[in-house]
Amino acid sequence: MRQGKACNCLVGRNLAMGTTSCRPLLTVVGMLLFVSCGGSSSSSSTGPSAPQTPSVLGTWTVTYSAVSTGGGVPAGSTQCPGGTLSITAQSGGAFSGTIIITGSCAHASNVTGQMDSSGVVSTFVLSSRLGGLPSSCSVLTEPPFTGRLVGNALTVTSRNSYRCLGQDVFVDRTLSATR
Repeated sequence: MRQGKACNCLVGRNLAMGTTSCRPLLTVVGMLLFVSCGGSSSSSSTGPSAPQTPSVLGTWTVTYSAVSTGGGVPAGSTQCPGGTLSITAQSGGAFSGTIIITGSCAHASNVTGQMDSSGVVSTFVLSSRLGGLPSSCSVLTEPPFTGRLVGNALTVTSRNSYRCLGQDVFVDRTLSATR
């Protein structure tokens, strides 16, 4: 008779008598269903994995340009189409390497940078100033380059400001790299 009542409880029949004897069985069945459906009271969920930061490792062809505006010096533009960016280390979004620009803008420097998983470059820093600074000028701001990686194209820009002969001069710098 108890076996019949247990079976009736499992198939959902309402029993006037003996329903308390079904509770332990239903509790066990409920726990089994919970565990078999992926639930667990003793393990934690890891959730979705974080997006991966794109790789910038490798050798890139570089183009550099600078446009100056403001008083104190004539407005001008510099285009330097030759150079190489070599990123030799990357850990997550942090990367480092070297840059060599050839031609009239000859320059060599170490590079460090930080990029997020969507390709936004929050810092791109050269270890030495790119381009000369006339003796009549002093630095007001030289912020790090910032920019974006889209596919195999990396573009970073920086707006620097200087005081030259008592007037502010702005230099908009752009480094474009492709691989």
